[in-house]
Amino acid sequence: MTLGTRKVMMASSKSRLSIVMGTGVVVLVILGYACSVNTQRSPLFAPAPSPVPIGTRTDSNPMPTGTGTRPNPVPIGTSTPSNPVPISTDTRPNPMPTGTGTRPNPVPIGTNTPSNPVPISTDTRPNDTGRSATIALPPQGLYESCLPSKSDCLARLTEMGVRGFRIVLNDGLRYANSARAVRAYADQAAKLGMKVILPIKYSPEWDDDDRYLVKAFDDLASEGGSTDNLSFLTYYIGILKDHPALWGYYMADEVHSEYHDGLQVYADMVKTLDPYHPRLIVEEGTNDPMEIFFTFHSYMSDTTDVLALDNYPYGYIDTYGNLSRYTGESADMLQYWSDKLRLKSAIVLQAFAWTQYQREYGPLCFLWPLCAPFPNREQMKAQRDQAILNSRPEMILWYYYPDLLNSDDPAQHWNDLVAAAFAPLAASTPSPTPRPQECPSGWTCEDIGNPKLEGTQSLNGNVWAVEGSGWDIWSTMWKKADQFRYIWQELIGDGQFSARITEQTNTNATAKAGVMLRKTFDPTSPYYAVFMTPRGGMRVQYRSGFNQNTTNVASPSEMLPVYLRISRTGTTYSAYTSADGDKWTLLPGSTVSISDLNGALMAGLAVTSRNTSLLGKAQFDNIAVVQPGRIGLPTLTRQPANRKEF
Repeated sequence: MTLGTRKVMMASSKSRLSIVMGTGVVVLVILGYACSVNTQRSPLFAPAPSPVPIGTRTDSNPMPTGTGTRPNPVPIGTSTPSNPVPISTDTRPNPMPTGTGTRPNPVPIGTNTPSNPVPISTDTRPNDTGRSATIALPPQGLYESCLPSKSDCLARLTEMGVRGFRIVLNDGLRYANSARAVRAYADQAAKLGMKVILPIKYSPEWDDDDRYLVKAFDDLASEGGSTDNLSFLTYYIGILKDHPALWGYYMADEVHSEYHDGLQVYADMVKTLDPYHPRLIVEEGTNDPMEIFFTFHSYMSDTTDVLALDNYPYGYIDTYGNLSRYTGESADMLQYWSDKLRLKSAIVLQAFAWTQYQREYGPLCFLWPLCAPFPNREQMKAQRDQAILNSRPEMILWYYYPDLLNSDDPAQHWNDLVAAAFAPLAASTPSPTPRPQECPSGWTCEDIGNPKLEGTQSLNGNVWAVEGSGWDIWSTMWKKADQFRYIWQELIGDGQFSARITEQTNTNATAKAGVMLRKTFDPTSPYYAVFMTPRGGMRVQYRSGFNQNTTNVASPSEMLPVYLRISRTGTTYSAYTSADGDKWTLLPGSTVSISDLNGALMAGLAVTSRNTSLLGKAQFDNIAVVQPGRIGLPTLTRQPANRKEF
């Protein structure tokens, strides 16, 4: 996970809060008063308890590191004097009896069991008739924190397994009072068909104190006769390294690149002690590809086997549910770097409310705390879908089981999480359509940048339907560059290229479809373009040279349908729009000089889905290439201007 320093997201959050606070201080004061007077009525407004010092262990809060204000967990399915009715409200046949060690009939649809180890939600790939199919779900698990010697800890593990979760990362295992307790926990996991991630969780303090682990985890250290960090790790890893339930090792969480050398020492040590199980590092989630670049490239590749990002948008800065901006884009960049560095990927998603961390972080959205409730079923499913559609995660982990138990409605949120985690995910398999036409005479139709899904095009009368995939048309900093479908013809010198765009599917909030002039088919080529996006309005952008970054020069608010035009005079380019195709308006700020965008150019229609797992579709008509002194395509018969937003 987890909830470490969230620099990029915090910066964005603070900028939003500064604007809000400048105009709404009175509202926040009133809300603060409301919070104080409602403290006794609702757990949502309850103040966090006093923080627990890092490294301090208690029976109810075995792992307080970094999050010392979490309330004590209440086990799901456990009866107590104050909670005589088990929290679990599963109504399916034969639910797990509280306190019993017998595994009941499996209840989650599509889950595997020790006797029937089939993948969760088996892929039913589309058949020849084009019927709907589902995408195979990766194994899913939970962050947990409880002492394995406690009976309620095993009951919680059983609840997870019965409801279909296949992986658990229990930070409390480090604080176990004996190796026997750790093995008993793993034995129970094996009976449930689950895997255990053993927490190592490197900290920079280890570099300065060779006895840090001996002092922090004194029970296991004493039992193993450990005298320093190395001897402790040797004993600790030996507890489960040959156990069938072991998945691998949780090496670090959101460790800054300056601590690379220290992390590498322990990562290499773990690999030497157990070369047969993978190492996992979880990095802070962000939608900033630059930060992902420097973080992953600088130290991830030689310290881990599986890269993971955590992503917690609800109630933080993404009050308006724009998941694609965070989860989808983060997952896409995660997968890109995992592939580049030949590593596996994983992702950690949100199953907690930011109001549970108000002591550490304070108000993070507006209106606080109403804007930060526990994510509902649809929100958690949307996050899961974005992660799967934009990456190939080895697993999905949900953070954080104790927070769920201490939420305002544990039973409801638990059932919502189970439903969201294991809901079928439909593949993008529309009913059969006629085979796309070959590229019409006079045009070239191709994919730029080798996207994972091949694009298509069809021409019906005057109407083009173009489908394109790809990560984006934007930067070249990561040698990923542009990926899109391009339908073009040559523009020799001065001239204009225009089209009306009438429809665009929403595969991503900033998917792009529009008109472009481009130097070559190289993915890093110079270009000038005018695009429409599903939720971001219009974009006028250009790249001044090969391997250069893209510059956005104008972002007017427009709706579909709209006419787009690029005008070229020498190496000077301008963008125009029109509602009817007759009266054109120059977009302010759009005129730029691009010296490297010279000579014969490729003038055409560009479509990218901004989602590598989906094809985005756009519809165009009224295509026109105008070149003085040369006969080009005639302007097609204009269609009625029926303005519509898609």
